[in-house]
Amino acid sequence: MPAPDPASSPTADTRPDGPVARAAARLVGLARARPLVTLALALALTAAAVLHAAATLEIRTSTTDMIDGDVPFRRNAVAFDQAFPRLDETIVAVVDAGDGPAAGRAADALAARLADAEAVRDVYVPFSGPFFARNGLLYLDEDALAGLVDTLATAQPFLGPLAQDESLRGLFDLLTTLAEARARDPDALPGDADTLVAVLDRLAAVIGARAGGEAARVDWRALIGGTAAGTDGPGGPRRIVVVEPDLASGAVVPGKAAIAAVQTAAASVEEDGAGVTIRLTGEPVLEQAELRTVARGAGTAGMLSVLLVAAILVVGLRSARAVAGVLVALVCGLIWTGGFAALSIGHLNLISVAFAVPFVGLSVDFGIHFALRAAEHRREGRAVPESLDRAARGVGPSLALAAVCATIGFLAFVPTDYRGLAELGIIAGAGMLVALFAALTVLPAILSLWPGRVGRAARGRGTAIPLPGGRALAALPVRAPRAVLAVAAV
Repeated sequence: MPAPDPASSPTADTRPDGPVARAAARLVGLARARPLVTLALALALTAAAVLHAAATLEIRTSTTDMIDGDVPFRRNAVAFDQAFPRLDETIVAVVDAGDGPAAGRAADALAARLADAEAVRDVYVPFSGPFFARNGLLYLDEDALAGLVDTLATAQPFLGPLAQDESLRGLFDLLTTLAEARARDPDALPGDADTLVAVLDRLAAVIGARAGGEAARVDWRALIGGTAAGTDGPGGPRRIVVVEPDLASGAVVPGKAAIAAVQTAAASVEEDGAGVTIRLTGEPVLEQAELRTVARGAGTAGMLSVLLVAAILVVGLRSARAVAGVLVALVCGLIWTGGFAALSIGHLNLISVAFAVPFVGLSVDFGIHFALRAAEHRREGRAVPESLDRAARGVGPSLALAAVCATIGFLAFVPTDYRGLAELGIIAGAGMLVALFAALTVLPAILSLWPGRVGRAARGRGTAIPLPGGRALAALPVRAPRAVLAVAAV
């Protein structure tokens, strides 16, 4: 049986080539003529992109920075941060303890441990220090201050004898005297029975806790001042420690070292003080948590998309050389796009960091179409150079059109005040053109070096697995164009 005439093949393209087809064929021709040089240049470009991105590319974790700085509320936020720099980019440690004195001691201990930390610029504890020890009561509301003064005046006759004998014997002598005096005449002493009952109840609770091995204390300040449990401030069992970190510029997580130092110091304070709990918040802590979540999600999504694409390529192409070529071109294009992001923008944000997912999903189509068209010409019995040239002329214009359309679609994100989305549009839009370039250079070079055998393809064994009803589905737009258009319109 004579070999089929390539010229009479139904896939032979007899139309005149346009400028895009000629440009694609010229680019593919250069790659297949010097495949080793092409792959060496691609490897060098990939290494340069990796090194440049590793040295300069940072991830900005601030959600407010993803909004254009010219928006009015962003200008106000910048002015506020400049007016109150200690409130900007600070780590806040929330110290909880059983009572106010214990919380104060734990907060002071944490501040002392962080005073000499290299990653910490400054640390201070609100409502602490000599100034607040002398003037802290003046920060109370007028009504609260007046009530406290009345309480102290009422307790003065009892505080005097206790100050003379601060031992446990002096305390119980005072309580015995109070109880006996009230038993004789309830109106003979200032105050009321509820105050005395509260003191006795608290003493009983502390004694019982101590007997059970717990580190309980009597919060005299709360008993005298009436501070409610769970409140912040000078008398409450909660303290706030504000830490100003040394934000390392260029680091992926600028406050990582400072956060680690605070966590280490907090763990030490919690271990030394029974019943002390220290939790961290603040912009650097929240940004680190957001970055960890985004990085985990982007990494999982990226790896999953690559694995699924590889599985689809194996099932659909059924050619090791085609799968390898498409995947290598995909990885090169992805790294080149990351290098472009480092060169053009210099950073990624919490949205643009996921550019790899749309890149993988869209750019792999370029390699698939080119590899299938080249395999189709190989099945016709054509040599590798001619197959690659015809594939470039046949699908080059359509791939270029698809890449330009995808680029325009992503660049439509740019005219927005939402900078995070605009930067994603720039990176992903450029990535489409980069992916087209990789598909027309790296892939042809690999197919030239690893041409495979023609015999199997010439005997009619295709590269794709036929789907049930595939031919009927492919012919549907030709047989019933009106119905297809009607369904699409609906």
